[in-house]
Amino acid sequence: MQGILEQCEQIRPEFMRLWEKLVNIDSGSDYSPGLRQVAEIVGEFCARQGMEITYHPVAAADGKCNVTARAAGTGTKSILLLAHMDTVFPVGTAAARPFRTDAEYAYGPGVSDCKGGVVLALYTMHILKKMNNSSYRHVTCCFNCDEEISSPDSRDLIMELAKRHDYVLCLEPGQANDGVIAWRKGVAKLKVTVAGKASHSGSDPDKGCNALLELSHQINRISMLANRDKETTVTFTKMAAGDRLNVVPDYAEAWADVRAVYAEELDRIEREAQALAASATVAGTRTAVELRRGRPPFFPNEGTQQLIDKAKKIYAELGRSLSQSGAGGGADANLAAAAGAIVLDSLGPVKGGPNHTADEKARLDSLAPRLYLLVRLITALGGEAAI
Repeated sequence: MQGILEQCEQIRPEFMRLWEKLVNIDSGSDYSPGLRQVAEIVGEFCARQGMEITYHPVAAADGKCNVTARAAGTGTKSILLLAHMDTVFPVGTAAARPFRTDAEYAYGPGVSDCKGGVVLALYTMHILKKMNNSSYRHVTCCFNCDEEISSPDSRDLIMELAKRHDYVLCLEPGQANDGVIAWRKGVAKLKVTVAGKASHSGSDPDKGCNALLELSHQINRISMLANRDKETTVTFTKMAAGDRLNVVPDYAEAWADVRAVYAEELDRIEREAQALAASATVAGTRTAVELRRGRPPFFPNEGTQQLIDKAKKIYAELGRSLSQSGAGGGADANLAAAAGAIVLDSLGPVKGGPNHTADEKARLDSLAPRLYLLVRLITALGGEAAI
């Protein structure tokens, strides 16, 4: 095992150069030129490792694509690595806040979420090749271009790949307490619309049916469908009604962010919200609700827990403790889990600050340990070896 750790430590200068190169390319989810540039760098790197490369173009996008890279080995199990190339940052951010480091952290747009994970996947495959380690049936790396917008053009690819692999390892940022993610909430949007009747708010307010007033009642009632014990949340975040101060509004709408660990909780929210909408407080108004489901829940399960237990044993070889937790935010792990795969998430470099902000950063002391963890995990899982 010492040989693997030495490889992980020796590779750091190369790792840092590629990390800097990728962070300094703007690759927001809607910026095709930058995403294509990142995709070509990733694909060329994987090709040099002898992997079979496929570019998957995204419809109606100029050059935007997903990338898969596949390596064949001699083991018994297949493993899928997931990391996304896109960030949340607009064009110009890389020039304004380029990659930099200090003694503890690396900084820059997407440095943690998820370009650190992209580079970790690449150098994991590099180390495996350098050590002539092919103790897996297949390892496929999938680098997608739209995770930050819920993966609309990579969802089908990810789920199909997940079905064809025994394990899925996701390279989202390691948690701040040097942890991995054991579950993620499913995500949905709840739209509430109210139709009423307009009237003059000064001379004839009682002749109108105030859609905004009814919406306020519905928001209060539907918000109470949240369940703290099951970690189900219903959070209203947007509302609109009327366009004139002196007119009773005849239409109002609001949106709620809904998160749930279990799919049946989303079903319950939809069912009970519809029941509440059928009963009006303001006479003459009509309410409709619509639940738009996004990523399905990646719920706690025995398979993931067994993966975490193996990962903890590997991390202990370095004298380190690996923690585990859940997350309210969705990711591509949700899609892989929904496809029936055994999934472990947040295996990337450990984050050091809040992602999606100017303070995003990654811990430099986590690079070698996380590389070691992923190389060892692939080796153990690929041949189903005991740890």
